[in-house]
Amino acid sequence: MAEGSVITEKGRALLGKILATNSTLNITGAQIGSGDLPAGTPPASMTALASYVMDATIVAISTPAAGEVKVVLQVLSNDVETAFLAKEVALLASDPDEGDVVYCYVPMQDDPVQMRAAGDVVGKLLTMEISMIVSNVANVTAVISPEGLVRRKELEKYALVTHSHVIADIQGLQELLNSHQNSIDLLTDLISGDMPGGINFALDFAALSNVSVADGVWNKSGQYVSA
Repeated sequence: MAEGSVITEKGRALLGKILATNSTLNITGAQIGSGDLPAGTPPASMTALASYVMDATIVAISTPAAGEVKVVLQVLSNDVETAFLAKEVALLASDPDEGDVVYCYVPMQDDPVQMRAAGDVVGKLLTMEISMIVSNVANVTAVISPEGLVRRKELEKYALVTHSHVIADIQGLQELLNSHQNSIDLLTDLISGDMPGGINFALDFAALSNVSVADGVWNKSGQYVSA
């Protein structure tokens, strides 16, 4: 688990329910705030942000290791009404009994991030990768926002998924084409008529040479055959 990210008490209780029923952990959203941890309050006991500011955008989810899930969040300054110091993050998950609960809390009070407001001369994109423990949960889902900005690493990943053929596949295709090259050349010559010593076929509608009319009338003056 990434340093600073903590599975909350509500999160552990939800994890127990999911393991008991062999169900799915559904990550439903993310929030970012500017609050400080209340005195004497451990991060694991947080049930909400100390001071909610706005929702963050979930742009990706992955499973880098067994029992671990990585969630990528974004916050764009264009969506920020008033500049603030980002001091805390919460990942929400769906509990069958309580609805959305804070599954993972990330305290950032010791290293806050300044978020600029929309309209500032300099914009800012905050991207966070949060790793969290999911134990032996078989399935984890997340609500991915279509509004997120795609980074180069995601583009490369999706390009490989979409275009899954590797160079060896392309070379194999070329070898297959090469093995049929003589047949391809012969077909090309037959179609084009450029086949020395081969088939030379010409039609003469004026004298109707090399033509047998099976069904139609030959118009000699017009030099055509009509059905």
